[in-house]
Amino acid sequence: MALPEELPIVYHQQDTDYYCGAACAQMVLHEIGAGLLPQDDLYNENHSHSTAEPGWSTGPDGLLYTMNDRRPAAFHDLFAFFGPTDEDSISRKICWTIHNGKVAPIALVYGSQHWIVVRGYDTTAEPSASNDGTYTIMGLEINNP
Repeated sequence: MALPEELPIVYHQQDTDYYCGAACAQMVLHEIGAGLLPQDDLYNENHSHSTAEPGWSTGPDGLLYTMNDRRPAAFHDLFAFFGPTDEDSISRKICWTIHNGKVAPIALVYGSQHWIVVRGYDTTAEPSASNDGTYTIMGLEINNP
């Protein structure tokens, strides 16, 4: 039996063909109470606080800075990187973040080419920890800007 969990993330399309990071930031920040922030502002902040290698439309460090800088005062957690490269570990951390933190993770896909928001999952049991391997992940629900 599937145990779905889904967060109420309002979908926002990216305003340009390279604003996927800004659109994802917009969706998650809107969900946690920051309001509907303009993608132009989010994109510019991502870039002005990134030291990642050239070629990123939105570098991970710039996106992380923007998420923590723009989070509302009522949201007491900090956003953080999670860097394993294997699909199983990342997928389990995503499910745990949704279940335990009640916030949608932003994930990098397509070989570091595109950002998406993961808003929910279907599993065979609730995760009990970020590395809980006792359940099966049957699907992830995403907002692909």
